[in-house]
Amino acid sequence: MSYHIKQKMLTFKDEFTIYNDQGRELFYVEEKLLSFGKKFFMRDHEGREVLSIEEKVLSLLATYEVYIGGQLAAAVKKDVSFFRPKYTIEGLDWEIQGDFLAHDYRITEDGRTIANISKAYLSWSDTYQIDIVDEDYADVLLGIVIVIDAVLASEQKK
Repeated sequence: MSYHIKQKMLTFKDEFTIYNDQGRELFYVEEKLLSFGKKFFMRDHEGREVLSIEEKVLSLLATYEVYIGGQLAAAVKKDVSFFRPKYTIEGLDWEIQGDFLAHDYRITEDGRTIANISKAYLSWSDTYQIDIVDEDYADVLLGIVIVIDAVLASEQKK
């Protein structure tokens, strides 16, 4: 299934809306403003929390944890890399490969692609298309895309 993440522009905090291929709003992601480290909450169209994302501020490199139902589902860490960004997903046996700066990457499990992520360039705001092969992992995959966007945005501000 394909999802589309659209970031709202001209806001004081990061906000995203996630749509399906038919344009139906599925989820809303909002950053909590006054917190120690970045925190995001993804809610369904009825306002129920689907997942939360928390930045681990005492880490040397960017590290975010994705929680589903209050349980740690995955930790996304930015690794030391001199030429291009590299990320590790802990808690799941997944790898992320591709061109992160161009927002064109894929997530694999045992060499099998489980998600392709690409950015729409002719859009006024950041808009991503996520093609997910295994719907069982849709929530955590959408959370990982939000994490990578947050890390890249923080680095661009520096």
